[in-house]
Amino acid sequence: QNVDYIIVGDGYAALFFAHQLTKNNKSFVIFSEGRKSASQISAGIVNPVVLKKFTTFWLAQEQLDFLKTSLDEIEKYTGANYLINSAIHRIFHDENEQKLWLKKSQTEELSSFLDENFKSLEGVKNDFNAGMVNQSARLNVQGFFNDLLKFHENKGQLIKEKFDYKKINNENSTYQNFQFKNIIFCEGMGVKNNPYFSEIPVIPNKG
Repeated sequence: QNVDYIIVGDGYAALFFAHQLTKNNKSFVIFSEGRKSASQISAGIVNPVVLKKFTTFWLAQEQLDFLKTSLDEIEKYTGANYLINSAIHRIFHDENEQKLWLKKSQTEELSSFLDENFKSLEGVKNDFNAGMVNQSARLNVQGFFNDLLKFHENKGQLIKEKFDYKKINNENSTYQNFQFKNIIFCEGMGVKNNPYFSEIPVIPNKG
């Protein structure tokens, strides 16, 4: 079977990349071990603000916009949208944090993310109130993975087995009975066991 891409892994990177291939009419198969990955047990938090220091990150708005566009496109073939509009709140420890939040909310990079109106949260100790992060949300993680993996399985694009690096034939670009143009490894920390990339200094953390 000729395919444009073999995707190794079944987490966020794999499935969002598979969506781009679907959108661009590329052929592919996804190799999935069938066990829950770090992505599949994640909280699915969508947050453009580093809440320890009230800073943001590279292309935060662009990434949020792209995520929403991608989920809207995925909805067309799964019938569900997995973005849950449930805002994140940061509880303030003292007045200094309140002042810092307000100061940062006036900056160009954070004005669209830090809400200036503080809130008192019910059922939680928040003597200095809390700030809401605009455009924050969370993903329906279980629905996202269940539906997309089922979709690709129904299309014959999901291979439920562990990928064996030793079976790659680089000379003729084959793997088992697949003739491929590209292999994309979306393995997360599993890349440390990948003979092609094991020397990359990936440092594991606690999430």
